[in-house]
This record gives sequence, C-alpha cells and structure tokens, in this order.
Amino acid sequence: MLTVGFVVSPGFPVMSLAALSVFEFANVSTGKPCYDVHILSEDGGPVATAMGTSLQTEAWGDRQFDTLIIGGHTRVLPTSAGLQAFLASAA
Repeated sequence: MLTVGFVVSPGFPVMSLAALSVFEFANVSTGKPCYDVHILSEDGGPVATAMGTSLQTEAWGDRQFDTLIIGGHTRVLPTSAGLQAFLASAA
C-alpha cells in the first residue's frame, strides 16, 4: 500500500480536495486498500477552508510518504518555514 499525504493550510479552497477522489476511487474499484491517504497540516487539528468550514487534519511530523500533494490557494501566500523544512526532508 502506498501512503499519500495531502497538505492543506488555513483558507484552502474546498475544490482542492477533489484530487483525493482519485485515490478513493482506486481503493473502491480494486476492492482493497491501495492508498493510505492522510490529510496533513503543520500542527494537525481543524483547518478552516475558504468557505469557513473546517477539516480535521493530522500533523505531518517526521513520517515518510510515497506521494505528497500540496493543496492550493486562491491567493499567493508565503510558505511557512515549517512547510519548507518538511518538503526538504521529504525530498
């Protein structure tokens, strides 16, 4: 099974979660779990979407992922030092 991390930050657009449906469909269509998907943020816990709803996340910590997807934003925001360090170690 491959481990997928999907990184979100406060104010992310809900539409960016659509990318997760690919992994969901693969797990359903094969009848067995092929992908272990984790929704991540720097500190874990609830993260607010652009609509104001919240999504429960896990802190990324020092785990390894086969695939990382970084959720987008509708605005250009600076990348946190924590995210830069996480991505550098993940590479």
